[in-house]
Amino acid sequence: MSSEPIIEFKTQEELDACLAYWQRLLFLENWIIKAELCDVDEIQTPDSAGENIWQYVNRTSMIRILRNPPADRIAKVSHEKTLVHELLHLKIIYDFDLELNPQNCLYCNNQHVLIEQMAKTLIMARYGLDHSWFKNF
Repeated sequence: MSSEPIIEFKTQEELDACLAYWQRLLFLENWIIKAELCDVDEIQTPDSAGENIWQYVNRTSMIRILRNPPADRIAKVSHEKTLVHELLHLKIIYDFDLELNPQNCLYCNNQHVLIEQMAKTLIMARYGLDHSWFKNF
């Protein structure tokens, strides 16, 4: 095992192996999950490092990870952390349409912050890292 998370998936096989590892670890083996790298014009949320489009009833998920995230990010971007973040959306599912309602916007944003913190925590635990690893300076 490497001493830090995968910054960039070099091949689809590397992405698939990492997906299989985290899918098993997060008890998501009953989901059919596909993951792929994509360019900014292929993603619905171009200001994000990734996205997850799922169907809860069918337990299917399509995860897209931005191949080349913007370099001007304050926090370090890791493809593996992005994958874990997107997988956690399947554990903590909330309705993104609620974001359109101002009363629910705070709830949705807080859920998303929680998912991001949990993804970072899982990465830190796996690789023995500190919070400072995520600083991009």
